[in-house]
Amino acid sequence: MVARKRRRAQRSCLESIIKLAEDLEVDAITCGGDLFELEKQSPQTGRFLCEVFESIHPCPIFIAPGNHDWLSPESLYRQVDWSPNVHIFNSSRLEPVPIKDGFTLWGAAHMGPARTENFLRNFKVPQQGIHLALFHGSYISVGAGQAEREHLHAPFRFEDLEDSGLSHALLGHYHAPQLKELYTYPGNPEPLSFGEEGTRGAVLFEIDDAQNIRTEHYRVSSTELHDLKLNLSGHHHLHSLEEEIRALLNDHPGWVRITLWGEQDPNLCFSLRDFSNLSEEYGSFKIELGDIVPAIDLEVVANENTVRGHFVREVQCSDLSEERKLEVLSMGLKALAGRVELEVGEL
Repeated sequence: MVARKRRRAQRSCLESIIKLAEDLEVDAITCGGDLFELEKQSPQTGRFLCEVFESIHPCPIFIAPGNHDWLSPESLYRQVDWSPNVHIFNSSRLEPVPIKDGFTLWGAAHMGPARTENFLRNFKVPQQGIHLALFHGSYISVGAGQAEREHLHAPFRFEDLEDSGLSHALLGHYHAPQLKELYTYPGNPEPLSFGEEGTRGAVLFEIDDAQNIRTEHYRVSSTELHDLKLNLSGHHHLHSLEEEIRALLNDHPGWVRITLWGEQDPNLCFSLRDFSNLSEEYGSFKIELGDIVPAIDLEVVANENTVRGHFVREVQCSDLSEERKLEVLSMGLKALAGRVELEVGEL
């Protein structure tokens, strides 16, 4: 169910990009790779992409395959009968496509899933004019070490762009948007995970004859991600906590991550498994444990010369996960206080 919803959202996002391009009457559409994942591609995906791209013909679409959709013989890029407006770069070296007089687009493709070299190495534009590059690559910040560079895809430095004579590079790979003087990463137009920062979407890129550049982000996704926090303080039993979680989910349609934090009352005993029914009911829901501490001072209790103190010390020194430690401490302290009758298998 979740996978189907994600596929529908991603396809809807691409359709929104095409509609936006029509409304803005752009000269071309570019894609810096990772349009799909080679290992998960299907004929159905190919048919969808073909139909969507053909719907905006004759507006040209330029695609530079990346490390996830690299130009394998089995790739959809080689298997699909694309409409004439679709141009897929198919060389590991930057190759030119004339857009109009004095305006050239250079593009290259990843020919494998890894170890793609710097497309800008020894590259220099051959003549005056406006020269844009389109490729999937990793910008290397100052101070990056050799070990870091070895794990990057088509790594390049700012000096490579400066020396190339390119007016600007339109890039794919990094999900975080970056709009810089010589290069642009638009970011993933459809949200991929919680915690993403920065404005994402399609970028309208405009450059005039004087090489003045203007960029503008457009939101093209209908997916909403909500990162919420819920304080455990004041909740004394699971039902109360579940009701507040349910209220948050009802108030925030879309994809929701709730992080639990705060002081946990000893009477409030739960594990993440207790919320599986909510996951089944709401689907687009994730719950995580944040900074949770028992409502009692564990350090004070651990120093007690009592059974309770010995119990706390043993649990704190155990190899259990932090989540499991909280569960055991909560239930154990509750039992030692005489507020629960443990059943076999409850822990």
